[in-house]
Amino acid sequence: MNWRFKKLTPNDTRVNATHLEFFRDEALANPVDALVREDIQNRLDARAPGEDRIKVCYRFRTGLASLPQAAAAGWLENLNPHLEAGEAVKELDSGVSLDAPMPCLLLEDFRTTGLEGDPLTTSDPEHADGRNDFYWFVRNVGRSGKKGSDRGRWGLGKIVYPAAPAIL
Repeated sequence: MNWRFKKLTPNDTRVNATHLEFFRDEALANPVDALVREDIQNRLDARAPGEDRIKVCYRFRTGLASLPQAAAAGWLENLNPHLEAGEAVKELDSGVSLDAPMPCLLLEDFRTTGLEGDPLTTSDPEHADGRNDFYWFVRNVGRSGKKGSDRGRWGLGKIVYPAAPAIL
């Protein structure tokens, strides 16, 4: 796998990740609470048709159970230059080692559909009759296709995932 990052053009909007502050509020000071609440909400939104329950499993893989460096290497190939970029160094709380076993948190769900929708969609769907959860989850922050009292209509629940390393 190769990490690719879009080069900014003069017309791109530059945004600091201030939306992460939403989960640093005193009410959400515990990153475990925030992760579990938001993650389960995301999973409930993807409950498979006909299922009344979902199953979610969280597993810590640390110490001897960490992902071996050789196995992690496939996920981290060519990531070093990006981690060493000036902005990344300023934003990351601590150094990241790619030369050691990688502790991780494994999140699994069962009896769900996953993110449904066309991954090639790059603009707001014209019709609200078909769901495109992939578009709203991956291509938007602070925006959602959900309406009214739907859970997750603020489009911020996904930001707990990059904040999750604080749990380990």
